[in-house]
Amino acid sequence: MISVAASVPTNYIEQHVGANVPVVRDNTPESTEAVADRIVPGIGEEMRRRGAELTPTAVLSRGMAAVRTKTLIVNLPGSPKGAAESLDAVAHLLPHAVHVLHGARHD
Repeated sequence: MISVAASVPTNYIEQHVGANVPVVRDNTPESTEAVADRIVPGIGEEMRRRGAELTPTAVLSRGMAAVRTKTLIVNLPGSPKGAAESLDAVAHLLPHAVHVLHGARHD
């Protein structure tokens, strides 16, 4: 998915799963950062904040978000439970983020 995000300017949200706790085999956030034009730190912060309300170890998650051209890339935790909870935590923000990426006013 990273290679597609890097080569095709699009206007949708891309979700990557695998940005879980800091383990050697996980390079999802670094791969996303390598192709990103900008990092959106608040999305990862909110996923960790809300996740910690249910699972204290959620603060170890390396979930993050970035922008590549007009695509919002969201890295989610690798566990199905963590991914669902993280997406639920930020789902309400994503439509506004995409609209702003496409030139809508940020009021």
